[in-house]
Amino acid sequence: MRNYWILVIAGLVLALDQYTKWLVKTSMYLHQSIPVMGEKFFRLTYVENDGIAFGMPFGGRLFLSIFTIGAIIFLLYYLNRMKKAPAPPRIALAMVLGGAFGNLTDRLLIGRVVDFFDFDFPDFIMHRWPVFNIADSSVSAGMTVLIIYLLFFEQRYTITADSDENAGLNEESVNTNLSPSEPEHVTRSGGIDPSSSGKTAEGTD
Repeated sequence: MRNYWILVIAGLVLALDQYTKWLVKTSMYLHQSIPVMGEKFFRLTYVENDGIAFGMPFGGRLFLSIFTIGAIIFLLYYLNRMKKAPAPPRIALAMVLGGAFGNLTDRLLIGRVVDFFDFDFPDFIMHRWPVFNIADSSVSAGMTVLIIYLLFFEQRYTITADSDENAGLNEESVNTNLSPSEPEHVTRSGGIDPSSSGKTAEGTD
């Protein structure tokens, strides 16, 4: 998968995130809540927060903007380093990149992040899940896939890649040891390979 497809995926996440936030801002008023599934389980609730993903407090607007920009630069660098890696971890990084761009756009334009997905899970998890958006979902899903890849598949991929590279080097070294213009039973010094002397003698008989 070429690098431009990775950027396309990140761009699609960014576009979907900003479009859904625009729909919420233009069709709902702040703190309005609309039931979608049941009265409490899933709602669309329009909120704006100053925190990081899922509304968690983490520094101020300037700090979060600088932190996000630094994370985006690192992601772009890491994507370039992984240009020969399998598709799943690269797609996962693209999802994280698109989500980071989505929330950064909110902070730069309005100073806060727009959230609207509102779920009420059983109380043994938490009283109510923090309201989130498409960007948060993309970052979480991408990080989950990336962690699974790093824990269970990266070593297997590295071993396979190293084996293929070593096999290619060995094949190249064998091919360069034999000159195309020389028969296999003739050595570089002009002598005859002793192992082929028997076949030559039989041919002369």
